[in-house]
Amino acid sequence: MRRNVVRHFVKCMFAGRAEELTYEVNEETADRVQRSVSGTPGDFCCFSTLDGREVAINLVRLDYVHFLWDAALPKLAAVEHWPASIGFSGRKEAFCCDPPDAEEAFDLFLRLDTEVADTHPFLTLTDEDGEVVVFDARHIDAIEMSAALVAEGAAKFDEESAKESGPADGGRD
Repeated sequence: MRRNVVRHFVKCMFAGRAEELTYEVNEETADRVQRSVSGTPGDFCCFSTLDGREVAINLVRLDYVHFLWDAALPKLAAVEHWPASIGFSGRKEAFCCDPPDAEEAFDLFLRLDTEVADTHPFLTLTDEDGEVVVFDARHIDAIEMSAALVAEGAAKFDEESAKESGPADGGRD
C-alpha cells in the first residue's frame, strides 16, 4: 500500500519585503518554529531546511508566518552548497556572499540562536575573497546559508571543545 507523503513549508513575510521567504522543512521543524513564534520568542529562530540550508529568521521583524502543508510524492533533495543570503529590513535585494570558513558560519548561527546578538548585535562574516563584512543583527530579516557548511563548523567546534576539556590532569598517565 502506498502512503501519502506530506510536505511542510514555513512561509515568512517581513515588513518592507515584496515577497515571502518560503522554506520546506520536516514536520518537527515546522512544529518547533510554530512554538517559537507562538510563545515568548527570542529574537531569532534557527532551523534547517530539506534542501540543505541553515536559516535564521528574526522574529522581531516578522510580520507573519504561514505554516503550510501539501500532499506530494517526491521528496526534495538537499543541495551540497548554498551561498549565504542575508535579507535586511527595508531592502529589496539580499546581500549574498560565499563564506569559506565553516567555524565562522557555525559561530554566526550559534550567536543568533543563543541570543548573544541581543547584547552584541554587530556580527562578522568573511566573504569568498577574504574580505570582512560587519552587519547589525537587529536589521536582519533572515539569513540563509549552506547547512553542510554550518554542520562542518559545528563538528570542528565540538572537536576543539573536546580537546580543551581533555583530562583534568593535563593528559598525563
